[in-house]
Amino acid sequence: MIEVAIKGRSEKVSKAKVIRAAKFYADKLMYPQLHNNIHVEILFSANEDLDTDEHGYCQPYYDTEYKARLFDIGINSQFSERKTLETLSHEMIHVRQYARNELYQYENKDDKERYYRWRHDIVDVAKIWDWFLPWEIESYGMEFGLYKLFMLHEKAKADPEKRKIIDKISVRKIHYRIA
Repeated sequence: MIEVAIKGRSEKVSKAKVIRAAKFYADKLMYPQLHNNIHVEILFSANEDLDTDEHGYCQPYYDTEYKARLFDIGINSQFSERKTLETLSHEMIHVRQYARNELYQYENKDDKERYYRWRHDIVDVAKIWDWFLPWEIESYGMEFGLYKLFMLHEKAKADPEKRKIIDKISVRKIHYRIA
């Protein structure tokens, strides 16, 4: 099972629920052979402390040249429960993209230009609005559904039949083609 650590705290969501959500998302997004080797540290801080104008971020750390297995996920600590868990699902989708080597972030010493590789194409992010980056299209497209699936899973604790149905649902094989 994926290893999850938390630094800081959410004002609206318990640490235990955040860990359950991260593990649930990993299980739905990745095969066990992959998510068993992933370590995620979730960092909660006030929005002004985040290094982004967005709701959260996912920072990969590569253990070899192209294998990301360690990740930091930053989330605004003041978000509501729903926004926290949706943001976590969005960033866990990025974890999957990096871990499966679908998304690769090139190092840039002068930090003026950022290049990524999405599947087999080099992407200059300066030329594309964030909402139209292919990895963001995938993440925004899946985040709400993944969040809803987790909430159904949480509510179905007392109903083993519903829980079995939810547990069978997987989004591991979904691939989006962006031309």
